[in-house]
Amino acid sequence: GSVGVRSAPSVDCALLVMACSPDVSPLANVIDEALECILQVPGAIRRGGTANDLAAELAKQKPRYFLFSGHADASLGAQGEKTLCFTQPGGGAEAVEADVV
Repeated sequence: GSVGVRSAPSVDCALLVMACSPDVSPLANVIDEALECILQVPGAIRRGGTANDLAAELAKQKPRYFLFSGHADASLGAQGEKTLCFTQPGGGAEAVEADVV
């Protein structure tokens, strides 16, 4: 999946949507869901990205609301802890520990 922000940066961004759909397990509806949301609440869509990308976007956009659209059930570690699944620049999956997010 490609990665990037789909609107101009704005300090008045009410909603930031991060739409992650890694190539290994693509989700057909993440962009549609993001578009439906910003039709209701002005905002920006970040298509793909890592947990670090999310932190940078939140700092730059300073949204009032945030929505993660993607896999929220990625397994991590020996215990199989469930966490968010971000998208690496090449389209790969990136699961991170919950406290990182």
